[in-house]
Amino acid sequence: MAVSQVLDTSPSGLRVTAPYPFPIGARIEVLFENEKISGSVRNCVRALPTQFHIGIGEAKAANGDSIGSLGKDAELDRLTDVLR
Repeated sequence: MAVSQVLDTSPSGLRVTAPYPFPIGARIEVLFENEKISGSVRNCVRALPTQFHIGIGEAKAANGDSIGSLGKDAELDRLTDVLR
């Protein structure tokens, strides 16, 4: 589990920060407010010595909707989230 920040979103995924790397293909969940988004790690790049940018693809809400259909893109971009 890691505290993270959503950097940006798209209809198919999102990019978040993490304090350590995640392996490509790993399943990941982003928890925020009353929502949970699941996806898989598409890429992981070191941004700072203790910060990685994680690209998450195939992102779906817990109810199966794509993240674009949640209408929360602006909220996601401002939230600090938890990865596990």
